[in-house]
Amino acid sequence: MQKQLNQQQVLKLVDVPPVDVVFGKDYPYKTSTSERMALHFEIAAAWIEGLFPYAIGVVEVGCNDGGLIEHLSGLYDPVGYETAAHCWETLEKKFIRYIPRPFSAREANELKSTGVFIDAVFSANTLRSLDNISEIFSGAYLILQQNGMLIIEEPYLPCLIDNNEFDQFYSENVWCFTITAMQNISAKFGM
Repeated sequence: MQKQLNQQQVLKLVDVPPVDVVFGKDYPYKTSTSERMALHFEIAAAWIEGLFPYAIGVVEVGCNDGGLIEHLSGLYDPVGYETAAHCWETLEKKFIRYIPRPFSAREANELKSTGVFIDAVFSANTLRSLDNISEIFSGAYLILQQNGMLIIEEPYLPCLIDNNEFDQFYSENVWCFTITAMQNISAKFGM
């Protein structure tokens, strides 16, 4: 483990396999197989609907098998981004609109060009596994409406250290952040 970007208080593993190997066709995890995560995403969807009680567009970064999106009411226009191929068939069976590529500035511009209005970009446990986290922030900056919200759920570095949860660092989860890190990265992208 190596501390990087000291001024931003970010920790990153540096000796990890390539992302396409980790999240390739044999990647086993599906959100819906965890009762706890399924309940969490049901609650998160209700929370988003409470924040935005009118019809909105929602982007879920790393939507896996649609854990959040499937709980949003019909008033919403969600789209998920998912690169793990084993999830695509499940997303199709659930009639969830998804894009089988990583969310990025380019993808945000492409989606925006279709006339879609996005008020919330949701990312849960995805930043910590990405090569280039800047793409999430730049994509959100480009696509969010003026009063839109980037919602990020990630483990908090000081809590992991205080609770000796070093098992949270492995080939799938290479980054860990502090609040200061999130503030600094967000400020870099005008958020």
